[in-house]
Amino acid sequence: MIRALCAAVLVAACSISAPASALEASPSATTDGGCTTSTPSPPQSAPPTSVNTLRQAYFCVLDNYYSGPVMDSKELLKSAFAAYTQNLMRRGADRAGLRLPALTGNRDTDWAAFAKVLGADDPAALRAAITGMVAGLHDNHARAVRPAPSQEGGPTGTGIVGISARQGQRLDPAARPPLFITGVLPGSPAAKADIRPGDIIVKANGVPAFIGNTVNQSIVEAFATNPVKLTLKRPTTGRTRTVELKEGLIIPQRPAVTSKKLADGVTYVQLPGFYEGAADQVIAKLRDKPKAVVLDLRGNGGGSPREVTRLLGAFAHGKVTSYFCPLKGECVPNRTDDSVPLLGSRLIVLTDRGCASACEDFSAAVKDNDLGTLIGTRTAGAVSGPSQAYLLDDGSAVLLPKVRHLGPAREIIDTIGVPVDHYGPHDRPRPGHRARPGCGQSAGASLTRLLQRLGRPPLSPSPTPSAPPWPSRTRSTAALLAEGIVLPFEADLLRLKTRKQNWTYRKEWIVSNAADMPVLSARGLRKEHGEGEGLVRAVDGVDLDVSAGETVAIMGPSGCGKSTLLHLLGGLDRPSAGEVSLNGRRIDNISEKALARMRRTEVSYVFQSFHLMEELTAVENVELAALLAGRSPRVARRRAEELLDQLGLAGRARFLPSALSGGQRQRVAVARALSNDPLVVLADEPTGNLDSAATLDVLQLFKDLHESGQTLVIVTHDARIAATADRKFSMRDGAFVDETWLTGGTTGQLGAFVGLED
Repeated sequence: MIRALCAAVLVAACSISAPASALEASPSATTDGGCTTSTPSPPQSAPPTSVNTLRQAYFCVLDNYYSGPVMDSKELLKSAFAAYTQNLMRRGADRAGLRLPALTGNRDTDWAAFAKVLGADDPAALRAAITGMVAGLHDNHARAVRPAPSQEGGPTGTGIVGISARQGQRLDPAARPPLFITGVLPGSPAAKADIRPGDIIVKANGVPAFIGNTVNQSIVEAFATNPVKLTLKRPTTGRTRTVELKEGLIIPQRPAVTSKKLADGVTYVQLPGFYEGAADQVIAKLRDKPKAVVLDLRGNGGGSPREVTRLLGAFAHGKVTSYFCPLKGECVPNRTDDSVPLLGSRLIVLTDRGCASACEDFSAAVKDNDLGTLIGTRTAGAVSGPSQAYLLDDGSAVLLPKVRHLGPAREIIDTIGVPVDHYGPHDRPRPGHRARPGCGQSAGASLTRLLQRLGRPPLSPSPTPSAPPWPSRTRSTAALLAEGIVLPFEADLLRLKTRKQNWTYRKEWIVSNAADMPVLSARGLRKEHGEGEGLVRAVDGVDLDVSAGETVAIMGPSGCGKSTLLHLLGGLDRPSAGEVSLNGRRIDNISEKALARMRRTEVSYVFQSFHLMEELTAVENVELAALLAGRSPRVARRRAEELLDQLGLAGRARFLPSALSGGQRQRVAVARALSNDPLVVLADEPTGNLDSAATLDVLQLFKDLHESGQTLVIVTHDARIAATADRKFSMRDGAFVDETWLTGGTTGQLGAFVGLED
C-alpha cells in the first residue's frame, strides 16, 4: 500500500514502499505530453515535482480518464489552481497578483495560459495541485499517489491499521459518532503507547473527529502528519488522554482467510480482502461442502475483480456478476468462473460500510442473482470502476478508472452502495478485538450479535438524533422456518433477542469474533440449605445469559434469593447443582485458589453496606484491589486516582470513609470495583442504605457505567433502579418468574423518572 494512500485513510502504519503490483501495470512517463503504461516499475529515484509533471497529469486525465475526452478542462485546472494556492497560503508563501487566468475550454490553450501564471517551480505547491486536480474528479478510484522510498530496516508507521469510519481516501460521510480505532499492530509505536482497538479518537492535532454528528473530513490531513498528537478516550474507563505518536518500525500483517465451524453444518469464513489467491483460500476452507456458509465481508476494502468472479463460481454458474462500461460503446459483462466446482451451500453474506470496491461487486452479484442473503448495513458505495496507474516524471502516479462499474442489473452502485436484505447495524467500539490482517481493515459486531438484530421488535427511539432506524419484523420466525426461507440454525438466531437500541460503547469482549458466548452464564442453578422437611431452596433452577455490555436487573421481595444468586454468579458461594460459566469457562467446579484469582481480576462487587476499610483513605481503598491483583504500587495508585477523579471524588481521595457521605462511599466502592477493568460488575442493593439525593447520584453513576459498555448485574428490590437496565428479571421463591425487555435505560430527566424530582 502506498504511503500517501494510507495516510489518506488514517493508516500511517502502511507507509511501505509500493511494489510494482500495487500499481497494476506500472507506467512510464513522457515529457512531451501525458503518460503511458509500458515500463515494468517506477524509477527508484526521480526529480522533484515540476510544472511539466503537472502538465503530464493534466493531459493524462484528459486522455485516459473515463470521461476525460468530454471533460471541461476549465474545471480541471480550477481544482488544480485552488489546491495550489491553498498550499501556498498554508506555508505563508502566497504571491501578490497570483490568479487564475481566463480559460476558454480549449485544453491546449488553457494549459499554456495556466502554466504561464505559475512561474518558477514550487514542488510542494505543484504536488498539491496534482492531488487537488485528481480529487476534483470526485471519483473514489481516482487517486494521486507517491510511492514511499524503501525504509532502512523495514517499513515504518504508527501501527494503527484500522478505524471505524474508513472509506477509501476519506471518512464515511454517513458515519455516526464516535470515531474509534479497530486495529493496532503488535509491537508498533501505537501498541507501545497503549493504544488499543476500541479507543475513541476525540481529536487529531486538535482537529475534532466530529462536528456535531457530522464526520470531520479535515481530520484526514491531521492524521497524515508525523508526529501526530491524538486525544483518545477509553470507553471501558472513560479516561481521556493525549498521546504524541511518532512513526517507527512496524511488522505488517499479511491478510489471511479465517474460518470456524458452527452448529447445524454451517461454516463461518472471514475474508479481509479480495487479494490474489483469496478466492481459492475461501474455497479450500469449504472443501467439505457445508450446508450453509456465512461469509463475513465486513471491513473488506476490495481487491481484484478476478477473485470476485472466481469465488462466485463456487456458488453459481452462468451468471453475470457486473458490467464494465466505457464512455462510448457497449458494456462488457463479467461472468462467474464456471471452472470452479459448485459447493451447493447456502450463502449468507455479512456486509458493512467498510465493504468497498470488489467487495461491493461481490455483494451486488449475490443480491441481484439471488445467490444468498445479505445481512448487516449498506456497503460503502465506492466502486466507480477499476483503476489503471500512470507514472509521472517525478516518480508519482495517478490512478484513473477507464470504465464505469455497473451491477448485474445494470444499476449504479457507486456512491449509493448495495442495500442488505436484513438490516443489522454494528455495535460500537470493541476494545478486545484483535487487528484484522491487512491495511486498515475495520472491525464490527460478531456474527451472532449481528444476526440477533433480526429478531428484535422496534424499540422506542433513542433520545439522540443519531439513533439508527430499526426495521420491524413483518413475518414470524416460525413462518419463515416452515416455508424453508431460513435454516434451523438461522431460526434459532432469529429467536434470540438483542440488546438495547441506544448506540453505546461496549465493554471489552474477550470472545470469539465468529459466534460470541455470553460473558456470564448459568444453567440449572440451585442452592439448597438443610435437608428433609427443613430443606430450603434459596435458588431453584435458574438459567441466565448476560451478554457483553448488557445491564441486567434482578428484582423481587426480600428473601426471594436475589443475593444468594448473585453470590453464586460471582463465585462467593458454590451451587448445590447446576453450572456457572464466566467468559465461556466454568467456575462452579474450579479450586478455591482459582476462584480467588478470578474474583480479583474478572469479577467485581458493589455491596449495599459498601464494605470499605475504615482505616484506609478513599484512594487507598481503591488501590488495594489493584495491589491484590498483582499491579505495581505506582500503577495501582495512578489508576485509583484516575477513577476517583472520574467519579467526582478527586477532592476527597485522602478522606477516611467516616468523613464521606453515603453516596460518596458508594462511589468509592464503585471505583474499587472498576480498578481492575473487570468483565462483570455485580451490584447487591447498591442504593439500599442511601437517602433520595444519594440514590440519584448512584443511579446516574450506574447509568454512566452502562453507557460506557460495562457489563452489570444489579440485584435490587427497587423498580426505579431496575428501570435503567436492558432486561429485568422478577424473582420469587428462588426462581425467575418473569423476564421483561426494557428500552435500554431511562431517557429524559433521570431524577423525574425515578421519582426523586418533581
